[in-house]
Parts: sequence; C-alpha cells; structure tokens
Amino acid sequence: MRILIQPANQKNAPVAGRYRRTIKNPVRFQDHEDLLTPDERSSLDNLFPSGAAPMWGLTPGKGGSNKHTIEAFDVDDAVFFYSDRALFAGGTVAYRFRNPSLAERLWGRDKHDLTWEHMYAISGLRGVRIPFSEISPLLGWKPNAVVQPALVIKEEVADVLAEAWTLDVRTQPRAAAGPDAGGAPVLEPVAVTFTALAHIRW
Repeated sequence: MRILIQPANQKNAPVAGRYRRTIKNPVRFQDHEDLLTPDERSSLDNLFPSGAAPMWGLTPGKGGSNKHTIEAFDVDDAVFFYSDRALFAGGTVAYRFRNPSLAERLWGRDKHDLTWEHMYAISGLRGVRIPFSEISPLLGWKPNAVVQPALVIKEEVADVLAEAWTLDVRTQPRAAAGPDAGGAPVLEPVAVTFTALAHIRW
C-alpha cells in the first residue's frame, strides 16, 4: 500500500469548485448511468450501496507526463488531499477506472484540453489537519516545500507516516503460510482503515 498526496488548492476557485462538486457532494451513480459502463456501475454499486461516492481524477498529463503517478497507486491505497501546505482530508482509494466522458461531464477539461479521466472513488473520507512540514523531512524535501503535481509516497516512507499518525493501516501485506502455498509465504489482502489520531482534528 502507498499514500497518494493529491493537490486540491482550496484557494483556487476552479479547483475548489471541482472538489465541492464531487468530493463534498458525492457523485450519484444514477445521474450518470448513461456514461458508466455496466462493469463500472456494478462495481460502484457493490462498493457504495448508498448509490454515491466521492470521486477525483488525474489527467494523463501533457505528453503523458502523469503516467508514472497514475501507475504508482492502486485500490486500497490511502489518499490525502493537500492545500495550503497541509493535508486536509483523507480516505481510501476504493475503486479505480478510466472514463473520459464522465470526467469531462464532472470537471470539464484542463488548460491542455485534457480530462481528469483516470478516476477513483474514495471510501472512508474524513477531514484532517496535517502540516506538510511533518512529511517533507522524510522525503528529503525542505520544510517549506509544496506538492505539485500529485505525489505517491512509497512503502518505506508510508510505513513511517502510518506509524507516526497512528493510522490503522499496514502498508505492506503480511506474509502467511497457506495450505496451497507449498510452505511459501502468500500475501493477504490489506484493508486501510483510518482511526482517531491524537494530534489531528477529524
């Protein structure tokens, strides 16, 4: 498991508007059934019985520049939204899908005429307040560093952050011997759950 740090500048009106439309106000699946594929709709309905989920997305990037970031995180990874040098909301990537048409309907296009088509739905979303200065030293960054664009924190540093924030999450699967494994370790699935943090306001 990794931690996705997703910039969402709340002082930027267009970004704050996109955040309000699809994070503060979860996307209702029935409103977009004309654009969701049967597999997407079925998966979302199974994961979110309420019929709605907070959603966000990444563009491919100019010339495919976001390819590495897009491929670096997956379902069950943690995601935190970043603005004004702090993380202000966090949850779990529950589902990933690519849907340019839905992304364009929800958020339009960026200045490069790209859609935020690499979409993800988020479960367990909560408000937090974590100064990025707590994270930057672990990344070898200066204390006043800012995140732009999205950043995926890999396992080793993610483990340290999870322990420091007392998150109920293991960033690497636990090895276990299974009857079909021939004595070799098998990987158990990891679920990410956010619990109370002593020094963070939920």
